[in-house]
Amino acid sequence: MLADWTVPNPVIDQALFEYKQGGIPFVLVIPPDGPAVQLPQIQTAGTVIKAFRQAGVLGSSSSSF
Repeated sequence: MLADWTVPNPVIDQALFEYKQGGIPFVLVIPPDGPAVQLPQIQTAGTVIKAFRQAGVLGSSSSSF
């Protein structure tokens, strides 16, 4: 999901509030089941893979990515 905050949006405002963020970019991995995993503002392949693993949407081997 990509959210555009160019025009104020209460759904985006609520997500920023819930995750204690002051603005965008703001990146979450949202798995089908379980809690979302927040990524840092600057991502690397490693931080994205780690977040996917934490969210349970990627196996323990990076070759399954």
